[in-house]
Amino acid sequence: MVSGSSSSSATLSGTFTVPTSAISGPTRMRVSMKYNAAQTACEAFSYGEVEDYTVNIGGAALKTVVNKKAAKVLGFEEPVFDFAMYPNPTRDILNLKMGDSRTGTYRMLSYTGQEVNKGKLSDMQLNVSGLAAGVYILEINDGQKLITKQFVKK
Repeated sequence: MVSGSSSSSATLSGTFTVPTSAISGPTRMRVSMKYNAAQTACEAFSYGEVEDYTVNIGGAALKTVVNKKAAKVLGFEEPVFDFAMYPNPTRDILNLKMGDSRTGTYRMLSYTGQEVNKGKLSDMQLNVSGLAAGVYILEINDGQKLITKQFVKK
C-alpha cells in the first residue's frame, strides 16, 4: 500500500486510502520494513521488522454520524462475535456458548504454541480429557474473525 525509503534515522511516514469496500470495525494492519530493499511476500529477512496493529475502520466515525436505528438498517452495526467457555478450569468437557448464531472452526494450542487439537464447531462441547494438565489457548474462527481465550485443564 505504501512504499518509501530513507537514508537517515528520521521517521519515515506515508499515507494510504482505505478502500471503500473495507468492512467497518477492528482489523489487522501489518507494517513491514526491510533494510535496503522492498520485501516480498512471506520473505524472511535479517534487517528490518514486521509489526501488527489493530485499527478500527470507520466504526467510530460512522456511529457518530448516524443514529443507532439507521445504523442497523444500513448494516453498519455488526453483531459482536464472542464466546464463553465453562467450566474453566475443566477436567473432561469444555462447553462453549457463542455470543450469536455463528459457527466456525477451532484450534487448541499448548501454551508453547503447539497445536494439540482442531476441528469444526458443531455440538459446542470440546472433549479435553486426553490433554495433559496445563494452560491451553482456544482459537475460534468464524471465517472472518479470530478470537483466542485461554483455559486450564486440571
